[in-house]
Amino acid sequence: MIKRSIKNFIASDGQPMVVLIDENRIPLFHPNIYAMTKFRTLGRQVSTTEKNLYCIGMAHLWATIHNIDLEHAILKAQFLTIEQLQDLAFFLRLKRKKQNELLIQKIESQPLTPKQIAKKIENIIYMPTQVSIQKTTTTATEGAFRIKAVHQYFKFLLQRSKHRFNKEKIDNFEQSLNYFYTLAPKNKNKGDQDVLEGLSRSEQNIILEIMNPTHPDNPFRSNFHRHRNQLIYEMLLGTGMRRSELRFLKIEDVDFRTHQIHIRVSKTKERTVPCSSNTCELFHQFITRHLSKVPFKNRKHGYLFTTETGQHLSNDAINLIFRTLQKQADISTCITPHTMRRTWNDNFSLLIDSLPADQRPNQELEKQIRNRLMGWSSISEMSHRYSRRSIREKADELGELLANSIGQNTGNHYEE
Repeated sequence: MIKRSIKNFIASDGQPMVVLIDENRIPLFHPNIYAMTKFRTLGRQVSTTEKNLYCIGMAHLWATIHNIDLEHAILKAQFLTIEQLQDLAFFLRLKRKKQNELLIQKIESQPLTPKQIAKKIENIIYMPTQVSIQKTTTTATEGAFRIKAVHQYFKFLLQRSKHRFNKEKIDNFEQSLNYFYTLAPKNKNKGDQDVLEGLSRSEQNIILEIMNPTHPDNPFRSNFHRHRNQLIYEMLLGTGMRRSELRFLKIEDVDFRTHQIHIRVSKTKERTVPCSSNTCELFHQFITRHLSKVPFKNRKHGYLFTTETGQHLSNDAINLIFRTLQKQADISTCITPHTMRRTWNDNFSLLIDSLPADQRPNQELEKQIRNRLMGWSSISEMSHRYSRRSIREKADELGELLANSIGQNTGNHYEE
């Protein structure tokens, strides 16, 4: 039974990298060539690469259950049949626990010794499973992502095998591939009602107060954790950087003198952004009073955010900080690292609206400023997605004014 797992490491260029490996810890050729050419060389975020490789590993698990050599079937054989594509799409929509159950059923149907069965059960795609619930299928959004990720991988393989087949066969393969894409579930458009927003001003104040290291309700146990987590929150709130961008900050990336932070590792663009004097002061305090006490040999990597023993802080650890905050603050808005990015955009919109008319940038200039600070391209339309709260609040305000004016006119009509 094959095993597929994800290996994370720092490459020779100093950038994070992930590869899909087999049971012998050998990187798989085609999946990793695909990840390199379609994600890493284009500057895509490492978490995006990892998620796509995970979906490919999931397709390998399906192929193992059905005794199919996935890459061989597409590169050198007869692609996959319509029935196989339907079954693969169904499999990709299942929760990991259900997929593992199907694998175990396959194992139990074979005449194996208990020792062989135990060994085979171990060799599945490694990915932590979530708490079991009654439903066996994942969300439509996740299911669609998995199918589309595998579709793109198949498309990549098909491009590499075109020289082996005549045009008619290639056309048939492409039709099958397009059919597989249509099996991705469609997401219903619910409008803006369920769109996640940033923290309100009052919620920001609540968390800022709790994050003070001397506050009695601060949920973190040691001075190191309290000062580090306060700095993390202030940096995310004040710059709107992504979690991965913050995680790969090095000490020298923060310029205490100019109040600037250089973001080297980014999903989109490397950039330098301003930060507040308060953030710089918190940075200085954390470095001199806490991080400096960690043995240098444990933090030779140079990263700013570490554990108390000097290990580079993981994504899961950053997520845990915000889950802890959610419980302690007891506010309705979901608090995640990315909530800070949405909150920054809300605060930016409020700042623009508060400027006098003669100092306020026009709509296009505002978009360009936001794109630069967020690391988006100059033609990106992401600013609209991250301005939901300000748009909604303006709409509510104008809608209320309109409703009141209509009500007053109606009242006057009845008085006559």
